Amino acid sequence: MRKWLSLLFVLSVLFILFGTISAQDQPAVFCGDLSDEDCELLQLASDTMSNLPAASFKIDMEFIVQGIPNVDDLTINLSGDGAYSADFEGVPNLIGTQGEEALAALLGLLRAFGGELNLVVTTSPEVAQLLQLPADEFAVELKLIEGIGYINFDSLDVLAQGELSARGLEGWGGLDLIEFMDQTARLDPTTLDSLDFRETGTTTTLDFEQYVEVERSDDYQGLAVFVTALDVGDLMGDEELQEILELTLSQQGQSRSQIQQSLAALELIGDNMTLEVVQYIAPDEGFVMSSQLLITFDASLLVRASGLEPDGPSEMTFTAEINYDNFNDVTLIAPPDANIGTLRDLQDIFRPSRDT
Repeated sequence: MRKWLSLLFVLSVLFILFGTISAQDQPAVFCGDLSDEDCELLQLASDTMSNLPAASFKIDMEFIVQGIPNVDDLTINLSGDGAYSADFEGVPNLIGTQGEEALAALLGLLRAFGGELNLVVTTSPEVAQLLQLPADEFAVELKLIEGIGYINFDSLDVLAQGELSARGLEGWGGLDLIEFMDQTARLDPTTLDSLDFRETGTTTTLDFEQYVEVERSDDYQGLAVFVTALDVGDLMGDEELQEILELTLSQQGQSRSQIQQSLAALELIGDNMTLEVVQYIAPDEGFVMSSQLLITFDASLLVRASGLEPDGPSEMTFTAEINYDNFNDVTLIAPPDANIGTLRDLQDIFRPSRDT
């Protein structure tokens, strides 16, 4: 039972951190060879979005694997919409805190941030079978309002194959995350001690910016378009990064030969990977209306290294697009009939299950 509570606690912390990035100070944007005017616009967009108290959004993500011998082409699509609203006035900064102070800051962020997220995951029946999913389409609906996290059990029960409804979890359910996090952090002293957001003192002189290029492209429907590309191959070959990776792999117990193989594989992947981000910015207000991410990987060399010969292009691609709307104008509504549970309710629900 405790491992499930610990997992939920960690997920709650991640939810808060993901949703409250805008509460922290944002560094200056990298402008590369942009003109001063374009750099100012890019910085305006960064400042505007990082301090935006509310917005709605639509997202669409797709992962495609094709041309791998003896493997069916794979496509996974994730689409949906959501919104957020936040008021961080008076909320303590999480950075630099530890233990009780860190827990108090996390709970403050939890009270200040609200959001909702509705996702639909779609695959082909073949991919669902390959990934051992019970359905080729399922939905996830989440809300966070005034410290209470809500989930629609009915939509998620498709993925759970009826286990949720069998436990009496139907319709919208809620959990008081403030109470849950506070109590769970005190169940085990090590959990509270693990909340450490102080600077570690670890520094690096690795200059990532030398591998980044940013340029302004042609405007689109009155929006300024900025394209940022990362040279993954050169980054993976950076001597300092290699030393950092080597130390990390060594600490994980890998032998010298295993480390060399891992580093060589990373360089090979980097040489055949592209990463690009495109932003569409309203020049007057600084709103980022749309942001797109494209990652492609040519897997032909890896296929051949496995002793196989591809019939055509062997490629993996990941695309993500998020479109924003309703800036500074979002109203979040809690599900009216949701059953709000406590930590004890959660323990009662999962008590019949045995930890594996």
